[in-house]
Amino acid sequence: MSWQADIARLGWQLTVTSDRTRLQRVAPISGWFRLTVSADNPVSLHLPGLHCDIALQPDSTDRYLLIWYCTGVRDLSIQGADLRQLSLQQLPAWRAYWLLFWRVRQQTGMHRQRLFDLCLARYKRAGMQQVRRKLLEAHQPFLPALLTYEQPYQQWQKKAQPPTASLRIQPVSLIFVMQPDQAGQWRVSLQSLLSQTDPNWQLWHGPATTPASTLLAEPDPRVLQQHQLDPAAYYWPLRAGDLLCPDTVRLLQQALAAKPQLQILYSDHDEPGFDGCERQPQFKPAFCYDSYLSRDYISPAVLYRGSLLQQLPVDFWQQQPALQLARALLQLQGSMSDQIMHLAWPLLQLASAIRAKADHVLLADLRQQLVQKQEGLSCIATSQGADGFRLRYTRTGALANAPVFSAASPQVSIIIPTRDQLALTRACVESLLTQTSFRNFEVLLVDNQSSDPDTLRWFSTIAAHPQVRLLHFDAAFNYSAINNFAVAQSQAPFVCLLNNDTAVISPDWLDEMLQHAQRPHIGCVGAKLLFDDNTVQHGGVVLGLWGLAGHSHKHALSDAGGYQQRLALVQNYSAVTAACLLLRRELYWQVGGLNEQALTVAFNDVDLCLKIQAAGYRNLWTPYAALYHFESKSRGREDTPEKKARERAEINYMQQTWPTQIADDPCYSPHLTRQREDYSIAADEPAAVVGIIR
Repeated sequence: MSWQADIARLGWQLTVTSDRTRLQRVAPISGWFRLTVSADNPVSLHLPGLHCDIALQPDSTDRYLLIWYCTGVRDLSIQGADLRQLSLQQLPAWRAYWLLFWRVRQQTGMHRQRLFDLCLARYKRAGMQQVRRKLLEAHQPFLPALLTYEQPYQQWQKKAQPPTASLRIQPVSLIFVMQPDQAGQWRVSLQSLLSQTDPNWQLWHGPATTPASTLLAEPDPRVLQQHQLDPAAYYWPLRAGDLLCPDTVRLLQQALAAKPQLQILYSDHDEPGFDGCERQPQFKPAFCYDSYLSRDYISPAVLYRGSLLQQLPVDFWQQQPALQLARALLQLQGSMSDQIMHLAWPLLQLASAIRAKADHVLLADLRQQLVQKQEGLSCIATSQGADGFRLRYTRTGALANAPVFSAASPQVSIIIPTRDQLALTRACVESLLTQTSFRNFEVLLVDNQSSDPDTLRWFSTIAAHPQVRLLHFDAAFNYSAINNFAVAQSQAPFVCLLNNDTAVISPDWLDEMLQHAQRPHIGCVGAKLLFDDNTVQHGGVVLGLWGLAGHSHKHALSDAGGYQQRLALVQNYSAVTAACLLLRRELYWQVGGLNEQALTVAFNDVDLCLKIQAAGYRNLWTPYAALYHFESKSRGREDTPEKKARERAEINYMQQTWPTQIADDPCYSPHLTRQREDYSIAADEPAAVVGIIR
């Protein structure tokens, strides 16, 4: 492979290995860049700090390019086969805008005057930064995050301020416990404790080999020489070198005063980034049981009640954070969500992002025990990636590899509304019939006033298939009413709402979704949906995006891990799209089905999921059920005055009905973006007006 000789002059170092080409920034530099790669196959760019891959745009039959504004990107991995040539150019701003303008024209087909008028209107309304953001977004949807990539967390820290207490509170006993680690790093950790804005804390050296008193310049009565676990106190395992933010004690005291019977409290934390310099925050959701089973996103910033620790073995303090948490969760009785709280603020700075790995076999076994205790189900937990797990559910007492269902499992009715659109609908139904490994299903094909002769002839043919029933809904299009009508015709215990513009990718998609839908506390189950270019169309629904809702990780590459591996593992979401949604039929009617009056077209699926969540069930999304979704090709765009008015009314209904959930999605973080679908930090957005105790 050949490359441009002046890459080093631009402040970058190029490293070529057998499996990737890596560009690393070795000198401080900013501005516009154009990367051009010649290759025989499509090329993608991996950005470790953004947890995503970006597809380079085709520029010709064998050339791919990307234009971006670099404020501090330090590491780029170019992934693609048979790279022949690489070129990196720094561009003057005027040329970058000109190139972006013409690239967007080519990609969208928009007339140049129309695009110019749009850019001008954005400039007048929100300035040049908005013009730049929208051009980059049209060029590649993930690129706007690069505008604040250099120091988004530092920008957030300057803007965000932890809330102050409005009332005087009675402090509780809050004890930090020194964990066995390198004694030489304890001084910085102790200094962060001594610098707290709230003095109501104590320190116990616990199993640490170095007593804390020997590290202090003068005695401090808050440092305990001897201590027995107090069931009413709270304990925070503190490791050498880790730092507490100055407001840690104050915020913990506020949270504990708000919920005095709490058993476990966890907070956000940050850790060194991939280059060891810029810190990366771990902004977490509220407690999500299924997300935790897939990956421990909670530890190490965890506070435990003494009465809970008294039930644990004496070697608790010597264990890794993930094992400490897993063992503690097993001791909880009753509803876990009532005993676990999230304090949405980074209280802990880890000295290192690399910790001694806990025993994955033991962690998998503890997850199996937790599922047995909480759900009365057996499961097989296997490692997935570096720190994730995949759970396959089985009957209690069944063979280890037996699924929770078999060929004789309850039937599923797959409901597909359609009007004409023969090519899409036929491809969808045929993929179901030929590529779905689970066979105990029927297709309820709902004809909504089709008139195309070819479509009607195909209806007559396909209706003869033993797994297909043709239903007729002879009324104006109302997505909610069509599906309610079809569910009423079903006798199956499970129903799957499916768009006619979908096609099966993974043959076991229905097996995977059904194993979760059969779990007693699960409501709606959603699937991983891809565009036809193999980028993500749906990775779960996040509430609050653009004032209502949006799709998680939209346009990410299909094999990307996503933020905190959320694209690679089963996750809880407040909602999933009805383009592919499975649930129990009785639960569908328990909450009244889809809203036929206020939500005839849009957001009826989000409303359904929120009703089910409000009834006490968990909704989840699984990446192991994958289908293509060509997104509303059969309905088209909301481009008429009537459609726009109806859409506005539906948005108003949702905002008035679910204001609390939209303001603070428990499956998301209040510190992440509300203007994009990429899980980037909300560094350039107004602070979320929500509480930090969740």
